[in-house]
Amino acid sequence: MIDRLQQAIQLHRKGDLDAAHEIYTDLLKEDAQNADVIYLISLVALQVNQHLDAVNILVHAIKLNNKEPRYLFALGYISQDLGWDEQAENAYQQAIILKQDFSEAFSNMGHLHTGFNRYQDAIRCYQASINLNSKTYSAYLGLAVTLQRMGLTKEAVETLELAIKIQPAVAFVGENTLQTLQRIEKAKPILYQPLITADIPSTTEGIPSAPFIQKQKPLLRIIHQLPISGGATMSKCIAVMPTVNFFNNIHPRNQEVATYGQNVFFQADQWYRLFSEADKKDLLGKSVDYAEGMRIIHERLEKRGKIMVIRCWSHLDFLGTPFINDPKGTLALTEALSEAFEIKEVATLCHPVDNWINLQKVLMMQGKLTFDHYIKGYLAFAEKIQNIPQFQYETFIKNPESEIKKLCEALQIPYDPLFKDRWKFEMRVGLEPGDNPEIIEASKKNTYTNEIVENFEASFDYWPALKLTQYDHVEVTPKVT
Repeated sequence: MIDRLQQAIQLHRKGDLDAAHEIYTDLLKEDAQNADVIYLISLVALQVNQHLDAVNILVHAIKLNNKEPRYLFALGYISQDLGWDEQAENAYQQAIILKQDFSEAFSNMGHLHTGFNRYQDAIRCYQASINLNSKTYSAYLGLAVTLQRMGLTKEAVETLELAIKIQPAVAFVGENTLQTLQRIEKAKPILYQPLITADIPSTTEGIPSAPFIQKQKPLLRIIHQLPISGGATMSKCIAVMPTVNFFNNIHPRNQEVATYGQNVFFQADQWYRLFSEADKKDLLGKSVDYAEGMRIIHERLEKRGKIMVIRCWSHLDFLGTPFINDPKGTLALTEALSEAFEIKEVATLCHPVDNWINLQKVLMMQGKLTFDHYIKGYLAFAEKIQNIPQFQYETFIKNPESEIKKLCEALQIPYDPLFKDRWKFEMRVGLEPGDNPEIIEASKKNTYTNEIVENFEASFDYWPALKLTQYDHVEVTPKVT
Protein backbone atom coordinates (compact mmCIF):
# COMPACT_ATOMS: atom_id res chain seq x y z
CA MET A 1 0.00 0.00 0.00
CA ILE A 2 2.84 2.40 0.83
CA ASP A 3 4.40 2.00 -2.62
CA ARG A 4 1.08 2.68 -4.33
CA LEU A 5 0.49 5.70 -2.14
CA GLN A 6 3.88 7.13 -3.12
CA GLN A 7 3.09 6.43 -6.77
CA ALA A 8 -0.20 8.32 -6.43
CA ILE A 9 1.55 11.26 -4.72
CA GLN A 10 4.09 11.47 -7.57
CA LEU A 11 1.27 11.53 -10.13
CA HIS A 12 -0.53 14.13 -8.03
CA ARG A 13 2.53 16.40 -7.94
CA LYS A 14 2.95 16.09 -11.72
CA GLY A 15 -0.64 17.24 -12.19
CA ASP A 16 -2.12 13.94 -13.34
CA LEU A 17 -5.09 14.34 -11.01
CA ASP A 18 -7.33 11.68 -12.58
CA ALA A 19 -4.69 8.95 -12.24
CA ALA A 20 -3.82 10.03 -8.70
CA HIS A 21 -7.49 10.12 -7.69
CA GLU A 22 -8.06 6.64 -9.10
CA ILE A 23 -5.27 5.17 -6.96
CA TYR A 24 -6.43 7.08 -3.87
CA THR A 25 -9.94 5.69 -4.35
CA ASP A 26 -8.60 2.13 -4.69
CA LEU A 27 -6.56 2.58 -1.53
CA LEU A 28 -9.66 3.66 0.39
CA LYS A 29 -11.34 0.38 -0.62
CA GLU A 30 -8.54 -1.38 1.29
CA ASP A 31 -8.60 1.02 4.26
CA ALA A 32 -11.63 3.30 4.47
CA GLN A 33 -10.25 4.98 7.62
CA ASN A 34 -6.95 6.10 6.08
CA ALA A 35 -6.99 9.81 6.95
CA ASP A 36 -3.92 10.61 4.84
CA VAL A 37 -5.55 9.27 1.69
CA ILE A 38 -8.78 11.16 2.44
CA TYR A 39 -6.72 14.33 2.94
CA LEU A 40 -5.06 13.87 -0.45
CA ILE A 41 -8.44 13.33 -2.13
CA SER A 42 -9.58 16.66 -0.62
CA LEU A 43 -6.60 18.34 -2.31
CA VAL A 44 -7.61 16.89 -5.66
CA ALA A 45 -11.10 18.36 -5.15
CA LEU A 46 -9.51 21.70 -4.29
CA GLN A 47 -7.37 21.68 -7.44
CA VAL A 48 -10.42 21.20 -9.66
CA ASN A 49 -12.14 24.10 -7.85
CA GLN A 50 -14.59 21.97 -5.92
CA HIS A 51 -13.97 23.91 -2.72
CA LEU A 52 -17.05 22.85 -0.77
CA ASP A 53 -16.44 19.20 -1.58
CA ALA A 54 -12.83 19.67 -0.49
CA VAL A 55 -13.97 21.08 2.86
CA ASN A 56 -16.40 18.21 3.50
CA ILE A 57 -13.79 15.58 2.63
CA LEU A 58 -11.17 17.33 4.75
CA VAL A 59 -13.47 17.55 7.76
CA HIS A 60 -13.88 13.77 7.53
CA ALA A 61 -10.09 13.36 7.60
CA ILE A 62 -9.86 15.62 10.66
CA LYS A 63 -12.54 13.58 12.46
CA LEU A 64 -10.40 10.51 11.91
CA ASN A 65 -7.20 12.26 13.04
CA ASN A 66 -7.50 15.69 14.68
CA LYS A 67 -3.82 15.73 15.65
CA GLU A 68 -2.45 16.18 12.12
CA PRO A 69 -1.43 19.81 11.47
CA ARG A 70 -1.43 19.34 7.67
CA TYR A 71 -5.17 18.72 7.68
CA LEU A 72 -5.92 21.79 9.79
CA PHE A 73 -3.62 23.94 7.67
CA ALA A 74 -5.44 22.77 4.53
CA LEU A 75 -8.80 23.59 6.15
CA GLY A 76 -7.46 27.05 6.97
CA TYR A 77 -6.26 27.58 3.42
CA ILE A 78 -9.54 26.50 1.78
CA SER A 79 -11.62 28.48 4.29
CA GLN A 80 -9.49 31.57 3.65
CA ASP A 81 -9.96 31.14 -0.10
CA LEU A 82 -13.73 30.91 0.44
CA GLY A 83 -13.74 34.00 2.65
CA TRP A 84 -14.59 32.07 5.80
CA ASP A 85 -12.04 34.04 7.76
CA GLU A 86 -13.05 33.08 11.31
CA GLN A 87 -12.92 29.36 10.46
CA ALA A 88 -9.61 29.90 8.67
CA GLU A 89 -8.04 31.65 11.65
CA ASN A 90 -9.22 28.95 14.05
CA ALA A 91 -7.86 26.19 11.80
CA TYR A 92 -4.45 27.88 11.49
CA GLN A 93 -4.31 28.35 15.26
CA GLN A 94 -5.04 24.67 15.81
CA ALA A 95 -2.36 23.73 13.28
CA ILE A 96 0.17 25.90 15.12
CA ILE A 97 -0.75 24.30 18.45
CA LEU A 98 0.18 20.94 16.94
CA LYS A 99 3.23 22.18 15.02
CA GLN A 100 4.74 25.27 16.57
CA ASP A 101 7.29 25.77 13.77
CA PHE A 102 4.61 25.88 11.05
CA SER A 103 5.99 28.90 9.22
CA GLU A 104 3.46 28.77 6.38
CA ALA A 105 0.52 28.82 8.82
CA PHE A 106 1.91 31.93 10.52
CA SER A 107 2.33 33.61 7.12
CA ASN A 108 -1.21 32.84 5.95
CA MET A 109 -2.65 33.97 9.28
CA GLY A 110 -0.71 37.23 8.90
CA HIS A 111 -2.59 37.84 5.64
CA LEU A 112 -5.88 37.37 7.50
CA HIS A 113 -4.92 39.98 10.09
CA THR A 114 -3.77 42.42 7.42
CA GLY A 115 -7.10 42.06 5.63
CA PHE A 116 -8.89 43.17 8.81
CA ASN A 117 -6.41 46.01 9.47
CA ARG A 118 -5.08 44.24 12.57
CA TYR A 119 -1.60 45.37 11.70
CA GLN A 120 0.24 44.59 14.94
CA ASP A 121 -1.18 41.06 14.94
CA ALA A 122 -0.17 40.67 11.30
CA ILE A 123 3.39 41.82 12.01
CA ARG A 124 3.75 39.27 14.84
CA CYS A 125 2.59 36.47 12.54
CA TYR A 126 4.92 37.52 9.72
CA GLN A 127 7.82 37.84 12.16
CA ALA A 128 7.17 34.33 13.47
CA SER A 129 7.04 32.97 9.91
CA ILE A 130 10.28 34.70 8.92
CA ASN A 131 12.06 33.64 12.11
CA LEU A 132 11.15 30.04 11.40
CA ASN A 133 12.06 30.10 7.73
CA SER A 134 13.86 32.96 6.00
CA LYS A 135 12.63 31.72 2.61
CA THR A 136 8.92 32.34 3.24
CA TYR A 137 8.87 35.24 0.81
CA SER A 138 5.08 35.54 1.04
CA ALA A 139 5.55 36.59 4.67
CA TYR A 140 7.95 39.31 3.53
CA LEU A 141 5.41 40.45 0.91
CA GLY A 142 2.62 40.57 3.46
CA LEU A 143 4.84 42.37 5.93
CA ALA A 144 5.78 44.93 3.27
CA VAL A 145 2.11 45.60 2.50
CA THR A 146 1.30 45.92 6.21
CA LEU A 147 4.12 48.38 6.83
CA GLN A 148 3.07 50.41 3.79
CA ARG A 149 -0.49 50.66 5.10
CA MET A 150 0.89 51.82 8.44
CA GLY A 151 2.69 54.65 6.66
CA LEU A 152 6.15 53.08 7.07
CA THR A 153 7.09 53.26 3.39
CA LYS A 154 10.87 53.12 3.88
CA GLU A 155 10.63 49.95 5.99
CA ALA A 156 8.09 48.49 3.55
CA VAL A 157 10.45 48.98 0.59
CA GLU A 158 13.35 47.43 2.54
CA THR A 159 11.18 44.41 3.34
CA LEU A 160 10.09 44.02 -0.28
CA GLU A 161 13.72 44.05 -1.39
CA LEU A 162 14.32 41.06 0.90
CA ALA A 163 11.38 39.25 -0.73
CA ILE A 164 12.75 39.99 -4.22
CA LYS A 165 16.13 38.52 -3.26
CA ILE A 166 14.35 35.29 -2.31
CA GLN A 167 12.00 35.28 -5.30
CA PRO A 168 13.16 37.63 -8.12
CA ALA A 169 9.96 36.95 -10.11
CA VAL A 170 8.11 39.14 -7.59
CA ALA A 171 9.39 42.24 -9.44
CA PHE A 172 8.30 42.95 -13.01
CA VAL A 173 10.78 44.18 -15.59
CA GLY A 174 10.95 47.99 -15.66
CA GLU A 175 9.44 48.46 -12.19
CA ASN A 176 11.23 50.13 -9.32
CA THR A 177 10.68 48.71 -5.84
CA LEU A 178 8.06 51.27 -4.86
CA GLN A 179 6.04 50.53 -8.00
CA THR A 180 6.25 46.82 -7.24
CA LEU A 181 5.04 47.50 -3.69
CA GLN A 182 2.06 49.52 -4.94
CA ARG A 183 1.12 46.73 -7.37
CA ILE A 184 1.41 44.02 -4.71
CA GLU A 185 -0.66 46.03 -2.25
CA LYS A 186 -3.60 45.95 -4.68
CA ALA A 187 -3.21 42.25 -5.47
CA LYS A 188 -4.59 39.25 -3.62
CA PRO A 189 -2.04 37.96 -1.07
CA ILE A 190 0.01 34.90 -1.96
CA LEU A 191 -1.07 32.05 0.33
CA TYR A 192 1.04 29.02 1.09
CA GLN A 193 -0.89 26.00 -0.18
CA PRO A 194 -1.44 22.60 1.45
CA LEU A 195 1.34 20.10 0.95
CA ILE A 196 0.85 17.08 -1.33
CA THR A 197 2.79 14.80 0.95
CA ALA A 198 2.42 12.27 3.73
CA ASP A 199 4.73 14.16 6.10
CA ILE A 200 5.72 17.73 6.90
CA PRO A 201 9.35 18.81 6.56
CA SER A 202 10.60 21.01 9.39
CA THR A 203 10.83 24.67 8.45
CA THR A 204 12.89 25.78 11.42
CA GLU A 205 16.10 27.53 10.36
CA GLY A 206 16.62 29.95 13.23
CA ILE A 207 17.02 32.97 10.95
CA PRO A 208 16.89 36.26 12.88
CA SER A 209 14.29 38.87 12.00
CA ALA A 210 15.09 41.96 9.97
CA PRO A 211 16.20 44.83 12.23
CA PHE A 212 13.07 46.95 11.78
CA ILE A 213 10.86 44.04 12.83
CA GLN A 214 12.66 43.79 16.12
CA LYS A 215 11.56 47.33 16.99
CA GLN A 216 8.03 46.06 17.61
CA LYS A 217 7.20 45.70 21.29
CA PRO A 218 6.71 42.10 22.41
CA LEU A 219 3.12 41.15 23.24
CA LEU A 220 2.33 40.38 26.88
CA ARG A 221 -1.00 38.98 28.07
CA ILE A 222 -2.46 40.02 31.46
CA ILE A 223 -5.63 38.88 33.28
CA HIS A 224 -7.09 41.20 35.94
CA GLN A 225 -9.37 39.78 38.66
CA LEU A 226 -10.62 40.77 42.09
CA PRO A 227 -10.14 38.05 44.74
CA ILE A 228 -12.79 35.35 45.22
CA SER A 229 -14.69 36.39 42.10
CA GLY A 230 -14.61 33.07 40.24
CA GLY A 231 -11.36 33.96 38.51
CA ALA A 232 -9.40 30.97 39.77
CA THR A 233 -11.27 28.38 37.70
CA MET A 234 -11.21 30.60 34.61
CA SER A 235 -7.47 31.10 35.08
CA LYS A 236 -6.91 27.36 35.38
CA CYS A 237 -8.62 26.88 32.01
CA ILE A 238 -6.27 29.39 30.37
CA ALA A 239 -3.22 28.00 32.16
CA VAL A 240 -3.63 24.56 30.56
CA MET A 241 -3.71 25.80 26.97
CA PRO A 242 -0.81 23.99 25.25
CA THR A 243 1.06 27.11 24.12
CA VAL A 244 0.70 28.98 27.45
CA ASN A 245 3.16 29.38 30.31
CA PHE A 246 1.06 30.86 33.13
CA PHE A 247 2.21 33.09 35.98
CA ASN A 248 -0.02 33.44 39.04
CA ASN A 249 -0.70 36.44 41.32
CA ILE A 250 2.00 38.71 39.93
CA HIS A 251 2.21 42.40 40.87
CA PRO A 252 4.92 45.09 41.07
CA ARG A 253 4.35 45.19 44.84
CA ASN A 254 4.88 41.45 45.30
CA GLN A 255 8.17 42.13 47.05
CA GLU A 256 6.42 44.08 49.81
CA VAL A 257 3.88 41.49 50.83
CA ALA A 258 3.98 38.22 48.93
CA THR A 259 5.45 34.89 49.72
CA TYR A 260 8.51 33.98 47.70
CA GLY A 261 6.36 31.77 45.46
CA GLN A 262 4.54 34.82 44.09
CA ASN A 263 7.77 36.30 42.75
CA VAL A 264 7.62 36.17 38.93
CA PHE A 265 11.31 35.26 38.72
CA PHE A 266 10.84 32.43 41.20
CA GLN A 267 7.95 31.03 39.14
CA ALA A 268 9.97 31.33 35.94
CA ASP A 269 12.75 29.35 37.59
CA GLN A 270 10.82 26.74 39.56
CA TRP A 271 7.92 26.17 37.17
CA TYR A 272 9.64 26.59 33.81
CA ARG A 273 13.39 26.16 34.52
CA LEU A 274 14.39 29.29 32.62
CA PHE A 275 17.48 30.34 34.56
CA SER A 276 21.06 29.26 35.11
CA GLU A 277 22.69 29.67 38.51
CA ALA A 278 24.15 33.02 37.42
CA ASP A 279 20.71 34.18 36.30
CA LYS A 280 19.24 33.28 39.66
CA LYS A 281 21.81 35.35 41.49
CA ASP A 282 20.87 38.44 39.48
CA LEU A 283 17.14 38.02 38.94
CA LEU A 284 16.10 36.36 42.18
CA GLY A 285 18.44 38.71 44.00
CA LYS A 286 16.31 41.61 42.67
CA SER A 287 19.23 43.33 40.97
CA VAL A 288 17.39 43.68 37.63
CA ASP A 289 14.83 46.35 36.71
CA TYR A 290 11.28 44.92 36.92
CA ALA A 291 10.35 45.52 33.29
CA GLU A 292 13.73 44.31 32.08
CA GLY A 293 13.38 41.11 34.09
CA MET A 294 9.96 40.54 32.56
CA ARG A 295 11.42 41.12 29.11
CA ILE A 296 14.09 38.47 29.73
CA ILE A 297 11.48 35.94 30.89
CA HIS A 298 9.18 36.73 27.96
CA GLU A 299 12.02 36.44 25.44
CA ARG A 300 13.15 33.04 26.75
CA LEU A 301 9.63 31.67 26.73
CA GLU A 302 9.08 32.97 23.20
CA LYS A 303 12.19 31.13 22.02
CA ARG A 304 10.58 27.95 23.34
CA GLY A 305 7.45 28.75 21.35
CA LYS A 306 5.49 29.57 24.51
CA ILE A 307 3.12 32.43 25.30
CA MET A 308 3.54 34.27 28.61
CA VAL A 309 0.21 34.93 30.37
CA ILE A 310 0.13 36.71 33.73
CA ARG A 311 -2.70 36.61 36.23
CA CYS A 312 -2.29 39.97 37.94
CA TRP A 313 -2.76 40.12 41.71
CA SER A 314 -5.33 42.90 41.30
CA HIS A 315 -6.27 42.53 44.98
CA LEU A 316 -3.32 44.83 45.76
CA ASP A 317 -4.59 47.48 43.35
CA PHE A 318 -8.18 47.82 44.58
CA LEU A 319 -8.69 46.20 48.01
CA GLY A 320 -5.30 45.64 49.61
CA THR A 321 -6.69 44.17 52.85
CA PRO A 322 -5.05 42.53 54.75
CA PHE A 323 -1.77 42.80 52.86
CA ILE A 324 -1.39 46.56 52.30
CA ASN A 325 -3.19 49.65 53.56
CA ASP A 326 -2.76 51.89 50.52
CA PRO A 327 -4.15 50.33 47.31
CA LYS A 328 -3.63 52.83 44.49
CA GLY A 329 -6.78 52.05 42.47
CA THR A 330 -4.83 51.58 39.22
CA LEU A 331 -3.82 48.70 36.97
CA ALA A 332 -0.29 48.86 38.35
CA LEU A 333 1.13 45.89 36.44
CA THR A 334 -0.05 47.33 33.13
CA GLU A 335 1.42 50.71 34.01
CA ALA A 336 4.75 49.18 35.03
CA LEU A 337 5.15 47.21 31.80
CA SER A 338 3.40 49.28 29.11
CA GLU A 339 6.58 50.96 27.90
CA ALA A 340 8.40 47.66 27.45
CA PHE A 341 5.48 45.62 26.08
CA GLU A 342 2.35 45.86 24.03
CA ILE A 343 -0.26 44.73 26.55
CA LYS A 344 -3.19 42.52 25.63
CA GLU A 345 -5.37 42.41 28.75
CA VAL A 346 -8.74 41.12 29.89
CA ALA A 347 -10.70 41.25 33.13
CA THR A 348 -12.94 38.68 34.79
CA LEU A 349 -15.49 39.53 37.46
CA CYS A 350 -18.64 38.46 39.25
CA HIS A 351 -21.63 40.34 40.66
CA PRO A 352 -20.53 42.81 43.37
CA VAL A 353 -22.96 41.38 45.93
CA ASP A 354 -21.72 37.82 45.38
CA ASN A 355 -18.11 38.98 45.44
CA TRP A 356 -18.68 40.63 48.84
CA ILE A 357 -20.42 37.57 50.30
CA ASN A 358 -17.66 35.29 49.00
CA LEU A 359 -14.95 37.48 50.53
CA GLN A 360 -16.65 37.22 53.92
CA LYS A 361 -16.13 33.46 53.80
CA VAL A 362 -12.33 33.96 53.77
CA LEU A 363 -10.89 33.88 57.28
CA MET A 364 -8.19 36.48 56.63
CA MET A 365 -10.81 38.98 55.44
CA GLN A 366 -13.26 38.59 58.31
CA GLY A 367 -13.34 41.68 60.52
CA LYS A 368 -10.71 43.43 58.39
CA LEU A 369 -12.35 44.28 55.06
CA THR A 370 -15.12 46.82 55.63
CA PHE A 371 -18.09 47.13 53.30
CA ASP A 372 -17.32 50.74 52.35
CA HIS A 373 -13.71 49.89 51.53
CA TYR A 374 -14.82 46.92 49.45
CA ILE A 375 -17.48 48.66 47.37
CA LYS A 376 -15.20 51.64 46.64
CA GLY A 377 -12.52 49.17 45.48
CA TYR A 378 -15.01 47.27 43.32
CA LEU A 379 -16.17 50.51 41.67
CA ALA A 380 -12.56 51.57 41.04
CA PHE A 381 -11.90 48.18 39.42
CA ALA A 382 -15.02 48.50 37.25
CA GLU A 383 -13.90 51.96 36.13
CA LYS A 384 -10.38 50.87 35.24
CA ILE A 385 -11.46 47.87 33.13
CA GLN A 386 -13.96 49.75 30.98
CA ASN A 387 -11.72 49.79 27.92
CA ILE A 388 -10.66 46.14 28.04
CA PRO A 389 -12.67 42.96 27.34
CA GLN A 390 -14.67 41.77 30.37
CA PHE A 391 -15.84 38.24 31.13
CA GLN A 392 -18.48 37.53 33.74
CA TYR A 393 -18.15 34.43 35.92
CA GLU A 394 -21.90 33.84 35.72
CA THR A 395 -21.76 33.55 31.92
CA PHE A 396 -18.66 31.35 32.07
CA ILE A 397 -20.36 28.85 34.40
CA LYS A 398 -23.28 28.46 31.99
CA ASN A 399 -21.11 27.86 28.94
CA PRO A 400 -17.42 27.28 29.81
CA GLU A 401 -16.32 26.23 26.30
CA SER A 402 -17.76 29.31 24.59
CA GLU A 403 -16.42 31.78 27.17
CA ILE A 404 -12.93 30.29 27.34
CA LYS A 405 -12.76 30.34 23.55
CA LYS A 406 -13.68 34.05 23.63
CA LEU A 407 -11.10 34.64 26.36
CA CYS A 408 -8.43 32.99 24.22
CA GLU A 409 -9.43 35.13 21.26
CA ALA A 410 -9.23 38.29 23.36
CA LEU A 411 -5.78 37.29 24.65
CA GLN A 412 -4.72 36.11 21.18
CA ILE A 413 -3.70 32.63 22.26
CA PRO A 414 -4.56 29.41 20.40
CA TYR A 415 -7.68 27.74 21.84
CA ASP A 416 -7.70 24.04 22.64
CA PRO A 417 -11.13 22.55 23.51
CA LEU A 418 -9.43 19.81 25.52
CA PHE A 419 -8.89 22.32 28.34
CA LYS A 420 -12.08 20.99 29.96
CA ASP A 421 -10.33 17.66 30.53
CA ARG A 422 -7.12 19.20 31.90
CA TRP A 423 -8.03 22.27 33.98
CA LYS A 424 -8.53 20.30 37.20
CA PHE A 425 -4.92 19.07 37.06
CA GLU A 426 -3.53 22.63 37.08
CA MET A 427 -2.24 22.97 40.65
CA ARG A 428 -0.35 26.27 40.46
CA VAL A 429 -3.60 28.25 40.60
CA GLY A 430 -5.53 27.59 43.81
CA LEU A 431 -9.28 27.09 44.02
CA GLU A 432 -11.65 29.52 45.72
CA PRO A 433 -14.07 28.64 48.56
CA GLY A 434 -16.98 26.64 47.17
CA ASP A 435 -15.26 25.65 43.90
CA ASN A 436 -15.71 22.06 42.77
CA PRO A 437 -12.21 20.68 42.05
CA GLU A 438 -13.55 18.18 39.52
CA ILE A 439 -16.37 19.89 37.59
CA ILE A 440 -16.86 23.40 36.28
CA GLU A 441 -20.15 24.31 37.94
CA ALA A 442 -21.67 27.12 39.96
CA SER A 443 -21.01 27.00 43.68
CA LYS A 444 -23.95 27.00 46.09
CA LYS A 445 -26.13 30.07 45.49
CA ASN A 446 -25.54 32.84 48.02
CA THR A 447 -28.30 34.02 50.35
CA TYR A 448 -29.11 37.71 49.99
CA THR A 449 -30.34 38.82 53.41
CA ASN A 450 -32.26 42.04 54.09
CA GLU A 451 -29.18 43.50 55.75
CA ILE A 452 -26.87 42.74 52.80
CA VAL A 453 -29.29 44.08 50.18
CA GLU A 454 -30.04 47.24 52.19
CA ASN A 455 -26.32 47.95 52.62
CA PHE A 456 -25.80 47.79 48.87
CA GLU A 457 -28.92 49.81 48.08
CA ALA A 458 -27.74 52.59 50.41
CA SER A 459 -24.28 52.75 48.83
CA PHE A 460 -23.56 55.58 46.39
CA ASP A 461 -20.80 53.42 44.83
CA TYR A 462 -22.92 50.33 44.21
CA TRP A 463 -25.24 51.70 41.51
CA PRO A 464 -22.54 53.07 39.18
CA ALA A 465 -20.63 49.80 39.65
CA LEU A 466 -23.72 47.90 38.45
CA LYS A 467 -24.05 50.15 35.43
CA LEU A 468 -20.38 49.80 34.48
CA THR A 469 -20.40 46.00 34.78
CA GLN A 470 -23.90 45.56 33.29
CA TYR A 471 -25.20 43.56 36.24
CA ASP A 472 -28.75 43.76 37.59
CA HIS A 473 -29.64 44.57 41.18
CA VAL A 474 -30.39 41.53 43.36
CA GLU A 475 -33.47 40.88 45.45
CA VAL A 476 -33.66 39.55 48.98
CA THR A 477 -33.67 35.74 49.00
CA PRO A 478 -37.12 34.52 50.01
CA LYS A 479 -37.28 32.57 53.25
CA VAL A 480 -38.04 28.89 52.90
CA THR A 481 -41.10 27.99 54.92
